[in-house]
Amino acid sequence: MILFSAGKLEDLINGCKIDIKDEVENWTRDRILKTSEADLIAYLVKKYTLEPPRIFRDRKVIDMEEEGISHNTHGSYLRIAIPFEGSKDLFQYKPKKYTFDPPQGRILDSTIQISYGTNLDSEQTPEEISEQISKNINSDIDRIECWLEWVKKDCDDWNSDVQEMTRQHIHERKQRILKHENILSSINLPLKRHSDTVSCIEVPVTRKKRPVAPPPIPEGDFSPELILEDKEYNYILTVINRLSLSIERSPSVFTKMEEEWIRDIILVNLNGHYEGNATGETFNNIGKTDILIRENEKNVFIAECKFWKGEKGLLDTIDQLLGYLTWRDTKAALILFSKKKNFTNVLAKIAEGVPKHGNFKEELGKIKDTHIRYLFKQKNDPDKDLYLAVLAFNIPDTTSE
Repeated sequence: MILFSAGKLEDLINGCKIDIKDEVENWTRDRILKTSEADLIAYLVKKYTLEPPRIFRDRKVIDMEEEGISHNTHGSYLRIAIPFEGSKDLFQYKPKKYTFDPPQGRILDSTIQISYGTNLDSEQTPEEISEQISKNINSDIDRIECWLEWVKKDCDDWNSDVQEMTRQHIHERKQRILKHENILSSINLPLKRHSDTVSCIEVPVTRKKRPVAPPPIPEGDFSPELILEDKEYNYILTVINRLSLSIERSPSVFTKMEEEWIRDIILVNLNGHYEGNATGETFNNIGKTDILIRENEKNVFIAECKFWKGEKGLLDTIDQLLGYLTWRDTKAALILFSKKKNFTNVLAKIAEGVPKHGNFKEELGKIKDTHIRYLFKQKNDPDKDLYLAVLAFNIPDTTSE
């Protein structure tokens, strides 16, 4: 059979785009609002990511051989099998780049099979026949690998976009649902609700009236709680991050400071933006957290400040921070101060250590070497997501080892 000829790979990818949108649109409100958004994205990414085939030419074998007569001609026939990994369906589709002579083969299970025959009545020697078959085999495999490279290029382009596309569809659907609920809540009439309808409250944040979005919804009944919007979360972390420049420019000033003193400097900066709503050493859940920003008596941001004391101290501090959080708290930060001379080594140990925590889900991205974002499970509610930023500040102490 002729490979890469049953349809266009571009049409398959366009079909995936339509299927993703349709699947999100057909989900119930409960699925959109109560399930972790990160888990929904991961599910769709896994489902719609294309795995281009990769053949293993060095593991090819003779799958069948026989000698016989066809049309009064004595012939020798053999079939080779080349194993591959990836989606066998992608051998059917023509990539954007192609030639008009696609290779031939037969896909069976996880192998691609190619048949060859030769005329035994010819005057060629066995060595010459063998050499010609070997050349044909290598030429055919070269062509297949060339086409697979073109397929891989199209798949890689699609796979690099699928996560953001999925995130956008889920976000838009969620916002439409919540907007619908806000419209209903603004109508001053009683409403008979079905089991999957929800209510939500939109509350403005004090600083320049930045909005606060509704929280991710775990299993169970939805209740209108507050969560810090992503751009507001980013703004708070930017304010904190700016301190690193001051610390780097005047390390001798900060080297002698205790954790509480540095924390107070951070609070002064945050209160300059949040009208006095940033507090330190505030009771929350089972302990005192170092930095807490509240809005309308609701927690919207929690942070813990610690000096770097190795990987065990890092994991213990994360555990401590998770213990401070209630199920409503979904955005937090861990601020680490290092007095070690080799700050690069400290950063490497932080990056290695954080994923070892039992509640770690995935790394969301490195903002810069000293600032990494993570997704965690809540300590007492594994269906509830927690966004954790880890920021490291260098306060070199010339007396430390």
